[in-house]
Amino acid sequence: TTDQGDGWKKEDEAPFYEKLFQMLSMLQGEGMVLDANKSVLYINPPGEDLLGLRESMSQGSSLLDVMRDQGLAAQILQLCEDSFLDAGKVKDAEYEIKGLKVKIAVMTMIGKDKEAKGYLSTFKKV
Repeated sequence: TTDQGDGWKKEDEAPFYEKLFQMLSMLQGEGMVLDANKSVLYINPPGEDLLGLRESMSQGSSLLDVMRDQGLAAQILQLCEDSFLDAGKVKDAEYEIKGLKVKIAVMTMIGKDKEAKGYLSTFKKV
């Protein structure tokens, strides 16, 4: 944890990433975890197939850098922002991915320091 001088301690993201990874591994469908900076952290195999992204190739990269579909990347990032601004509540939107109508849902994990610690995105075919 880094002390920012004003008495507030920035909370470590690692335990949140662990929780998000566990949630992702229990998912039935497609999912992806973004870190606190909205860079790719984990993508489950169904998610890799749907999004056309490989976790190993995209880990640590911004969605806008690794996604061919910039509109989809922008939609996911917007949902991250909306979820964070609404205290971590799930935000969703429909989007067409490879000709399939998909409901994207994003949940933000927020630390005690009120910072976003990571995002879980799920993709359900409608």
